[in-house]
Order: sequence, then structure tokens, then C-alpha cells
Amino acid sequence: MMITMSDRRGGVWCYEPYRLPIQTYDMLARDPVKDQFELVNLKNGEVLQLRADTPAEASDWVKDIMRTANYCYDVMCEALTSGIQVSKVKSVISQEAREKILQGGKPSVLGRRF
Repeated sequence: MMITMSDRRGGVWCYEPYRLPIQTYDMLARDPVKDQFELVNLKNGEVLQLRADTPAEASDWVKDIMRTANYCYDVMCEALTSGIQVSKVKSVISQEAREKILQGGKPSVLGRRF
């Protein structure tokens, strides 16, 4: 996932990277509070606070991000368990650690090594 900043230049919208891309399986979104939610990068512990136009839109963003992140996590675990080399990835953050982080805990080094 890539987070960008937008700016209107000469009547045209331009988008520039705000942060380096985050591997989707290394990302979580915490439940929104009103129109704000947090995006957590599990690899480095960075937490980005994001705002949507409405609380409903924030909720939709969190649902979509989590559905995608969980799908990518499952695919990565399945590939690693099957012995498929996935770039240089040898482990992913464990499901238990992911749940703890969603509850507001700090990212930890609890990983599933394959």
C-alpha cells in the first residue's frame, strides 16, 4: 500500500508518495474513532493517523484495509508454509501479535518463522 499526498498544480491533481510502500501483510488498521483511524506498519511500528470525510467512510476504509491485509497475510503464510520462497521474507508477524496490536498494543517481534 502506498500513501500519497495530493496537490493541485495547474488545474491537475498530482500525487506524491508520503511514505514508502507498506507490504500489505505487514499492515493493520485500527477501528475508527469518529472520522479518524490508525494505520500500523508492523515492521517498524510506525502509526499513521488518517482522517476520512465521514465516520462511515473511515469505517469502510478500515474494513477494506483489514480485508486486504488479512487476505495477503493468509496468502503469505500459506506460501511460506508450502516452502515457496517469497522474496527475502522468512517470517511474518504472528496472528496473536496482530490481535494484540489491534487492541492498542505496541508492535513486537513475535513472528512466525517458516
